Amino acid sequence: MTMRAEPSLSLSFTTDYLSVELVRGPQVIDIEWARIQAVFGLGGPHPAKVVETPLTVFLEEIGILSSWPHPESVHWNPTLKDVIERHFKSYVVEATDDQRNDDVVHRLSGSRFRRLDTLKSFQVRDVGRLLTLPHGLNFSVPGAGKTRVTLAVYEAERVTGRVDRLLIIAPNSAFEAWLSEISDILDLHVSRGDVAQVEDRFPRAEICIINYPRLANRLTEAVAWVWERPTMLVLDEGHRAKRGTSGFWGRACLSLAQFAERRDVLTGTPAPQSVADLIPLLQFAHLSGGPTRIQDVTAPVSEVAIQIKDLYVRTNKAELELPPAPVQMRYLPMRPLHGEIYRALRGIYGNRPANVDARGYFARLGRVTFYLLMAATNPMLLRAGVEPHDPIEFLVPPLDLPPGSNLAELFDRYDDFGPPAKYEEAMRIVKENAALGRKTLIWSTFVRNLTSLKLALSVMQPALVYGGVPLGSNSLGPSRQEEIDRFRHDPDCWVMLANPGSLGEGLSLHQACQDAIYLDRSFNAGHFLQSVDRIHRLGLDIPARITVLVSEGTIDTVVASRLAVKVGNLAMLLEDTTLHALALPDEETAATLLDQDDLQALFEHLSIR
Repeated sequence: MTMRAEPSLSLSFTTDYLSVELVRGPQVIDIEWARIQAVFGLGGPHPAKVVETPLTVFLEEIGILSSWPHPESVHWNPTLKDVIERHFKSYVVEATDDQRNDDVVHRLSGSRFRRLDTLKSFQVRDVGRLLTLPHGLNFSVPGAGKTRVTLAVYEAERVTGRVDRLLIIAPNSAFEAWLSEISDILDLHVSRGDVAQVEDRFPRAEICIINYPRLANRLTEAVAWVWERPTMLVLDEGHRAKRGTSGFWGRACLSLAQFAERRDVLTGTPAPQSVADLIPLLQFAHLSGGPTRIQDVTAPVSEVAIQIKDLYVRTNKAELELPPAPVQMRYLPMRPLHGEIYRALRGIYGNRPANVDARGYFARLGRVTFYLLMAATNPMLLRAGVEPHDPIEFLVPPLDLPPGSNLAELFDRYDDFGPPAKYEEAMRIVKENAALGRKTLIWSTFVRNLTSLKLALSVMQPALVYGGVPLGSNSLGPSRQEEIDRFRHDPDCWVMLANPGSLGEGLSLHQACQDAIYLDRSFNAGHFLQSVDRIHRLGLDIPARITVLVSEGTIDTVVASRLAVKVGNLAMLLEDTTLHALALPDEETAATLLDQDDLQALFEHLSIR
């Protein structure tokens, strides 16, 4: 009886599916193993016997295994082998635009896609281009119909037999749009009940929708569901996974990615902060190859634009033929006492010891950014502190005001004054709009600003949406959807108060509202762009009006200049000049929450050198 030789090399996934584990057999000599270590690194707890390497690195360097001296005794885990073989079967089809458009019509004619005649020319073009790629990146602006385009791609791929399941990872705010489009476009019904089942049990359904947090908690079930049958996997609002392997959601998405037959990413803001934001999105879609297109994230944006041009599709706002959405920066002087408080606060953080490095000093006082943002709008936020449902990066304690200090005395005097200038201006605009029959959407990062304005504008019966407003109906108060519906349809509800984290994605409000006011903004360009698109999207037939309130001489001006740069860079990266209107709102202005350039701008504001 012939004894079977032990494997000289065993290959399998690690438990998180993000890396490949290479195990050394007893017959492998040191010099042979050293070549494996030199190519794949020394990852893992016992590199003398086991090497762990990221899947992307393994795919890029897999060629070294062709020269392995013991090929007959290499053992592949079947799942890993299938994933590798599928990856290298990826294809790109060369075709003209006319050929692509004809292919779209051919594939979808007679299929379950019953709205072929409603696809606009730019949507047909995007579907055609995406079908020439093994995996897709759709960076079209919100309102361009990315959901409809994606369903067309899925149905076309299903008709050819490449896939027969669709898994959509999306924020809760986007569920409504997906359910509506699926019911309208495909001869297939997906109810809200099905969605709830998907989140808990991954039923035997053809199309499943799940949110990012639930995916991270149901990853094993999701992998089994995707691997069971050929599946198209979609990340909607894919920028939510931009932290890649360093983020809980990003790790889950990348773990799941390699088991899908086709992968697509949808986001109108793929790189809101910097070019580096693109890397995890390219990695999700292409595993390897895509990320290596960007050889240097610090290279000029124009160079990176050329490197990735053939990997994505984008419909811009000019193609939607929307009326303009001019951004008006409204500069407001602070009342004297408000200005004294802000300058006192700025002085505290601007006076660092001479022997302390500026960056190290700021790192220990990182909360200064949040305090300054609060103080620029309403100093009383500093005394009250943040709400539990403010963005997590803003969860800082109330400002310490030592009794008898100059700052404490200023706050005691401020109690005797009326509302801040920004509050007064926002209320004036809301009342002026209401008199003209126009509803208004007010954005603020801080929940206390929203709740304060809700009281001040009670006669306007405002709707309120933030993290603390429940997703579903309960006895404690209206749900987010109920508040959204009230704003859309109740003729007595003239204003909605919201923060970008809760209402910034996947929602259309343009039919009910064409006026937006920004009480404050953070350094997050993605939040700003996504929030603008709630009222400026396909179907808008009158100009939208966007007003940004800026307290003169404060961090507001720093934020405005940094957002202009970031939006301008994104416009250059995506070759989309329509974004420049938002990048340069008028002639007067040129996570962690901040990048290095943000920090430098803040240092200059605080006069830190």
